[in-house]
Amino acid sequence: MKYICKSCSRTYEANPSTVKCDCGSALWLDFEGRMTKDDIIQNDFTMWRYSKAYPVRREDVKVTYGEGLTPLANIVFNGQTIQVKQDHLMPTGSFKDRGVAMVTNFLAGFGVNKFAEDSSGNGGS
Repeated sequence: MKYICKSCSRTYEANPSTVKCDCGSALWLDFEGRMTKDDIIQNDFTMWRYSKAYPVRREDVKVTYGEGLTPLANIVFNGQTIQVKQDHLMPTGSFKDRGVAMVTNFLAGFGVNKFAEDSSGNGGS
């Protein structure tokens, strides 16, 4: 897996100590997840059931709080019935739980077992 700079297109091997490009720009994970309906792990009712599309495989997940797979609710918006995701039912009450779980497990894959984060509100939970 590699990181790519969207400013100058330079690539780097993915590792937790590389945090920005030599040109000063942010790095992005150069990964395009793909999956089919058959790739869904049917007996896993967390976000990890879709791990085929993630840079972290289900068998490599070390930290999870059961995030993901929140239910949908029907609401009427501007006269139309739409479905909305009920992410307030996530462990911290935020959609951010999925991203935190992904980053935590991505770093754990490199052997990182301690890191600091900076957030306000429920994202820091």
